[in-house]
Amino acid sequence: MAHNITRLDAAYSTDVLGELTNESNRDFQLVMLSATLYGATGGIVGTASGSINGLLGGQTKTFRLSTTGRVEGIATMRLQTDGQI
Repeated sequence: MAHNITRLDAAYSTDVLGELTNESNRDFQLVMLSATLYGATGGIVGTASGSINGLLGGQTKTFRLSTTGRVEGIATMRLQTDGQI
């Protein structure tokens, strides 16, 4: 479960920050995350990606997903996991 999600506009990228809680009893060595960034009309204006290393069952960790270049006009975001091992 992701929570406390915020956006940070840096000089050369737009970052998505937040926390992810592993609600299972399974430990993960790596969790890959991505965010799809949408504009006011619903079109995709960018994507951000990143990962979390070593997320144990029941544990909460912070994450930072980054875009390649700064993204303007973001109205909403959708976060998803792209896989875990």
